[in-house]
Amino acid sequence: MSATSPLSARVDGRSLPMQATREAGSLLVRWFDELRTDEPFTVLDLAGGMPETIALLSDYRCRVYCADLLDNLCVPPPGTDMAVAAAVFEDRLSFIGDGVIDYCLLWDYPNYLSFDQLRLFSRILQGYLHLGSQIHMFTAMHANQDMAPWRYSVADPETLVRRPVRRAMPGHPHSQAEIVDAMEYVRLDRGALRDGRVETLLECI
Repeated sequence: MSATSPLSARVDGRSLPMQATREAGSLLVRWFDELRTDEPFTVLDLAGGMPETIALLSDYRCRVYCADLLDNLCVPPPGTDMAVAAAVFEDRLSFIGDGVIDYCLLWDYPNYLSFDQLRLFSRILQGYLHLGSQIHMFTAMHANQDMAPWRYSVADPETLVRRPVRRAMPGHPHSQAEIVDAMEYVRLDRGALRDGRVETLLECI
């Protein structure tokens, strides 16, 4: 169940709500059911660490690595040489340093990358993951789906908050099968349909 403000604006031909939308029943509750407040863990959040997410995680012994890949868009233009694209991805993730990520919030970022770019990004990301690392993202039901861009956060273990991204974003919707194919080192854990989007949990194997 979700509640959406009636106010809306058009972004890249789409009508998007002006205010935040809350979505209950998130699959992330599976992660939080396993977390302990006395055990340390790490999180990578590609939405830049929104206030709700940071407030929720402050109750845990965790280190949160925040990368805003939407405001400072990290999407190489079409036709970019793969070596140049690799340098872009490496630079944007280099702040993690020697850190190792347990939980990865990719949100809908993979759907802004072409298949080849996604495979390249995932190989660079893999250097910061370990066997058993958990990944959350949104995928498409099919490759021709039109997916509006959102900035996500976590209000509580079962509730997500999404806000519209007010800029044109490249669209490369990927199905769950394409994501697993591109990322190579993951298996599908769980998926749930959400208003045309598929909330997806992956595990590194």
